[in-house]
Amino acid sequence: MTPTLHTARLSLRPLARAEARVLAQIEAGTAMGWSVVPAGTDSIIGMVGLHHIDGTAAFAQIAYEIDGEYSGKGLATEAVERVIEHARTELGLLRLEAHIGPDNSRSIRLAERLGFVRETEVESTVVYTRTL
Repeated sequence: MTPTLHTARLSLRPLARAEARVLAQIEAGTAMGWSVVPAGTDSIIGMVGLHHIDGTAAFAQIAYEIDGEYSGKGLATEAVERVIEHARTELGLLRLEAHIGPDNSRSIRLAERLGFVRETEVESTVVYTRTL
């Protein structure tokens, strides 16, 4: 079950609606997803998710998206940091991957700022990894 997470400025709520494939992964325990909601509001401004969670390999993929209106305010950094903390302390994960489009400079900067390192490029996706 995906818990609600909090930071100083945000609530990260479990996704209420998702496509069937994602819901099946959540129910199987191989995915978790959160809506990013600024404290004191009900406005969803983005999402953060863990996918392909493998407890045996202590691995997952992380994905994130913040509405452009809220970019540059540190909210994506804060939300992703909190999910990374949850992955490490509550799920016992040791490694995360972020698959990012090579032209997505904001996402690449965020991943690098949070300690992810470019590992490889697969098709049209750059794979960044972080050891927890």
